[in-house]
Parts: sequence; C-alpha cells; structure tokens
Amino acid sequence: MLSSFIPPSWFYRQNRKAIRPRLTIDRIEPLENRDLPTASPLLLNVPKWVPRADWNAADVAKALQDNNQVVGKHGQELKASGRWDKIVLGDWYVPAANLLAYAVNPNPLELEPIADQTVFYITSAEKGVFSGQNTVTFSKPTLLGLQTGSTATYDMNGIVTRKGQVRIEFSSTETGQVMVTGVGEMQFEDHAWRITMQMATEFDPYVTHWAYMSKLAEGVTPPAAELPTDDGDLHNSEFRWLEGTHWALTDSQLFAPPTADCQDQPGVEFQVEGYRNGYFWGTSPSGASTPLTVVGSVTPRGNLFLVLTTEDGTTVTRTGILKRGGAGRATMQFRNYESTPAVGVAWMVPT
Repeated sequence: MLSSFIPPSWFYRQNRKAIRPRLTIDRIEPLENRDLPTASPLLLNVPKWVPRADWNAADVAKALQDNNQVVGKHGQELKASGRWDKIVLGDWYVPAANLLAYAVNPNPLELEPIADQTVFYITSAEKGVFSGQNTVTFSKPTLLGLQTGSTATYDMNGIVTRKGQVRIEFSSTETGQVMVTGVGEMQFEDHAWRITMQMATEFDPYVTHWAYMSKLAEGVTPPAAELPTDDGDLHNSEFRWLEGTHWALTDSQLFAPPTADCQDQPGVEFQVEGYRNGYFWGTSPSGASTPLTVVGSVTPRGNLFLVLTTEDGTTVTRTGILKRGGAGRATMQFRNYESTPAVGVAWMVPT
C-alpha cells in the first residue's frame, strides 16, 4: 500500500514511461469543445457488445483516423479573448469540500486519499493568456494524525478561451523538473465564478485532483489541507451510478487504429470498482489481452478527465465528456490535450 508520507521529492519524481514532450504556452493547440464525435460499439467486433443502429460507426472511424480534424474543429469559434481577464486576476484556492485528491499506484491499482491545497496567484492576464505562481501542499492521515508535507512552488502559464475553457501549465521553480498540465472550465457555480480544474501529475505514484478553484476574498485564509467529509456544497454525487458499471474502451494511441470497414477496432473492457465525490477507478478483468487501469474524475457537468495505464506502464491522460442517455446508454468521449493527437471512446455495456 501507499503507506509512507509523500515527500516533496516524490512529487517531482519522473515516470519515464509516461513523460510527454515539454510544451510552452505559444505551442498550445486551440482547445476544442468537449462535445466530441459520437461513439459506437460497432468499432469492437465482440458479440456481447450489441450494435445499435443509431450509433454511427463511420463517424467514429473518421474521428479516430483523422485526429488533426478533430483537434482543429472548434479552434476558430473558441479563439481566446480578453473577456475573462478581470475575472481570472487574483488569488484562487481549493474550497474545503474539494480538498480530496488521490495518490495512485496504477500497477497493481492502489489509491490512497490525500488532501491537496493548491493556491493560484494570477498576477497577469491579457487577451485570455494569464500567468503567475501557485503553491501546492499535500497532507495525509496517519496513525499519528494528519501529516502535512512542505509546500512546493510552481510558475504557471495559462490560457482561457472565449467560451471559458482553461488550460494551465505548471513548471516547478526547481530546475529540471517535469511540467504538469491541468485542464478546466470557467463555471458560475454556487453564486460565484469557479475555475473547475482537473489534472494529474506525471509521476509514479501519481496524484490526480479535481476542484472548483474559488476566488479568495481579501483577508480570507484558504482552508488547511485536510480530508473533507462527504457532504456540503461543491460535492459531486451526480455520477455515483458509475460504481459497479462495466465499460468497453478504445483509444487510438493505446490500441491499433480502426480497420477500413470499421468492424475490428481493438479495445478492452473494464469495471468501475469505486466512486467518491467525482472520482472513479477500475481495472480490466483478469486475462484481458491488454490489461488496463482506469482512474478518472468527472465534474457535476460531466467534464471528464482520465488516466489510462497499460500493463507495461504506458500512461496517457485524456479529457472529454461523460454523457448519459436513455435506456441505460452512457458514453465517454475523450481526446488528449497535448503532444500527438489521439482520441478515444468508451461506452457502458450490459453485464
């Protein structure tokens, strides 16, 4: 188990199999709308995944084969502007209800609840591009009580599009450390503007966290990094139905691209084994051809963040949307948000 306290050096330790190319703010591609192309079980030639006539396999195949089109589809309409400049300037913190984060060892899958108080100090914003610093403090419960680590400091550079999509790059003030990228969305929630952020570090074990980053009023001190109870405002029980569900998942980077006739797309099944306040996790069944662990977060509005890890340690992160339709239909539609374009889909399957 992840029994020892996480020292600052742990947060910086690199998982070489999961590292992606370092990006600078001027190389960030245009953000796309989270409503990605529809998914179809026709992509997987497995008898118990029943095809449905109203799911368009050709559309999915085109999305998986033509990633550049998917990446740029909404670029023009989501061009960054200065409409958010005055709002994002200032200090932002994690409210008490959202302090829960998880330290994750993916193989075998082990999750340890920790508390993460992250504070943004945004000092510059112009035409949707902003910068500043942030601090991160981890705490975890032990037999001797709550143990708090030292605070780490990062430089941050971000962009917010006209429609409020957010991407932030966090660079350690210690040289030579790996950059971390978070994605989010501006949302007016519980009578205030929030930056709904989702992220994961690039280390092993890694930390994943989602939160309604909230504007800090003058003279107010952010709450200490303590594990919250499962009640109160800004919690997320909307997707508790995920627990125990079974899914089929395919990803154009982790698995082979679809065949020309769209009838043989490799993929893997997994079961959601746990859910808490927007976090969910699960594994593929024993004996799967490509064992996979899935750890994700989903906001009350369905914004999705996934960390997918294969048996050989390959780890990828994805952002997208979780949708639930009638008759038990539910789909996850996702893509990467940096480096080589890749897209994927998952859909709930009957058991």
